[in-house]
Amino acid sequence: MPISFDVKKLDRLLSAYHRCFNITVTLFDHKLNCVTHTGEWADYCMYIREDERRSALCHECDIKHSFESRDIHDTVKYTCHAGICEIVAPVFCDDIIVAYLMIGKFRDAEKDYTSEEMIMDICDKYGLDKTRMLDAYRSLPVFDKSYIDDAVLILQSCISYIVGTEEVIRFNRPIIARLISEYIEEHISDKITAETLCDQFHVARHILYDIFDKNFNTTVQRYIADKRLDTAKTLLISTDKPLRQISDETGFSDYNYFINFFKKETGMPPHQYRKKHREI
Repeated sequence: MPISFDVKKLDRLLSAYHRCFNITVTLFDHKLNCVTHTGEWADYCMYIREDERRSALCHECDIKHSFESRDIHDTVKYTCHAGICEIVAPVFCDDIIVAYLMIGKFRDAEKDYTSEEMIMDICDKYGLDKTRMLDAYRSLPVFDKSYIDDAVLILQSCISYIVGTEEVIRFNRPIIARLISEYIEEHISDKITAETLCDQFHVARHILYDIFDKNFNTTVQRYIADKRLDTAKTLLISTDKPLRQISDETGFSDYNYFINFFKKETGMPPHQYRKKHREI
């Protein structure tokens, strides 16, 4: 994904947020790779992550709730698999997911998301030392609902700053257009739809259509069809492959449709096109 991060500006912003709210903040890219982090890693989390299996569960938990926030276009507050409260917020640029901001770990004063009883259950589940876990748990900051709501409100303002005039995170559409084109060429034999490309490049359908209109001056379906046709022409001229094989390798699921489409677009059937251009 053609996304660039101004890490220096991000560090300054997130450090200011951490000083104001005493909450650790992590910025992940759209693939959940850590871009920058501010604040100390909690002893509680360090203990949990000592085991590779538990550490993998932490990552799975991050993915699950980050994608949930992406799907609903809003912040998500949740209890992680290790019993701690976290909040994740999606960062969109032109309706394209570019990053995630995660704040936590902390305890909620109302005990809706965390409690010592829950931590004891976690210890039993993972075979952890209860004394060590409770000490680490009690060292985490405690916030009430209004404090958390304020933190989320300011977090959303930070997101507006990040993707606003400061362009702390920048998204390059011409580059994504090139990447989409390369993807289509590499997967020309596969079934490719607008939905396929939206899922692959994490863009909304209307954004995808806009990219094709402004960069290729055509529609998604027409662009894919033209790529299939061009590949078929190349294979006809440069190889002795049977027409049915060429039909399969260029993504035409129906052989008869391939013959008819090729004739409609070139004015001659594939075998005649091969013969003519080889004579030339």
